[in-house]
Amino acid sequence: MLGVSEKVVSRRYRALRDNSLLRVYARTSAQFGGAIPWMVRVSSDTVFLTHLATRIRTIPCTRWVRITANFSEVVFGMVTASIQEEALLRTISDDSRVSKVDIIPILEIFTSTSLPTRNAESAPVELKKVDHGIIAALNDDGRIPNHELSARLGVDPTTVARRRKRLLEEKIIYYDLDASSALLGSPVDLMLWLKVRPGHIRSLGQRLAEHPMCLFVAATGGTYQLVCNVNVATSAAALAFIDEYLSE
Repeated sequence: MLGVSEKVVSRRYRALRDNSLLRVYARTSAQFGGAIPWMVRVSSDTVFLTHLATRIRTIPCTRWVRITANFSEVVFGMVTASIQEEALLRTISDDSRVSKVDIIPILEIFTSTSLPTRNAESAPVELKKVDHGIIAALNDDGRIPNHELSARLGVDPTTVARRRKRLLEEKIIYYDLDASSALLGSPVDLMLWLKVRPGHIRSLGQRLAEHPMCLFVAATGGTYQLVCNVNVATSAAALAFIDEYLSE
């Protein structure tokens, strides 16, 4: 596709990764193991936000954390079977420096081509120790070669390759990436919370998911019916997206 050797691609990827510009990693699918995806919005004073975001990152089921551009909120995603059992989340809610906590269930992810989910009717999958080891290693580096995985886990390369392929084919894991907005050339990153009339939620969500500027689109419960992460090159492009595209 790129017209260069695999070694060149690997070398360039390592350089981007080492400079914290790009990281490929594996995650378990959102509903695997009976888990439920959530988004949480925490309002706090600006001085406390960075410390708060660091604390939130320590929650094992946290998928991502971001601070809003105006430094008024920490927004993060979680995947857990019972959000009420997350002790650190309860601690955050009780902190006097936190003014508001909104816990929002994700009802459907429309940008799901990169976020595969297993059927609710699918038979439970039994994971072995080697599977958990592969998942943990791929969560750190999704491009780790099978021979390195084999050496790390003490399992022969053929078994590693077979188990890794199974995890992907059965939609237990998927590959994702973190990319710097500077690398993408689109420094304006917005999280839009949209109120949508019943009967239009799924159609708008699907239309937004097809837009190249929309990195993530999902239906949510609560005050807002859709959440959309938009990444554009300029503030003018952001305004055009909101004022023109969303008005259609």
